Amino acid sequence: MKTNLLSKEMSEHLESNWAGVRNETKTVYVSRIKANARQALEDLTLIAEKLPEKHIAGIFTGETVVPFLKALVRMGPQFDPAKASGEEENRMRRVGQLCREILQELAMLGPELAPKARHFLLAAKTDSKMMDLQALLIGEEPFPSELPKGGRKRRTGRISKSSENKSDG
Repeated sequence: MKTNLLSKEMSEHLESNWAGVRNETKTVYVSRIKANARQALEDLTLIAEKLPEKHIAGIFTGETVVPFLKALVRMGPQFDPAKASGEEENRMRRVGQLCREILQELAMLGPELAPKARHFLLAAKTDSKMMDLQALLIGEEPFPSELPKGGRKRRTGRISKSSENKSDG
């Protein structure tokens, strides 16, 4: 039995940008959509936390999560911050805050994920050294000797105090 978050009628109204829908009806639908969406997000969080990996691997994939995240933060193809309306400014603030919170959460997880990421990177044999480097920098993990393949050359140098003396006076 398939259960949808939105009824067929709600989906059609959203797709048509509420064309021909009375304000009273729209208000009722939007209220239901908001309540249902919040509950769906809580349910998805519970699934992500409690369902075994072998089951959630087919749910939370790049094909399912990335389009959702793109839609969540997208400002529109013709968006110009200099000409933003009040609603667009509100969306910019909400999206900015959401992105900051997501990045903060990812940064907190970095030390936990970095050792695992390094092993996956080494096994994956990617062509993108930048992606390798970005993943390795998560949580300030030590750079593995296997990755640079001879790129670790010993360099000697000297620290000079001349820049300190110049700034003093």
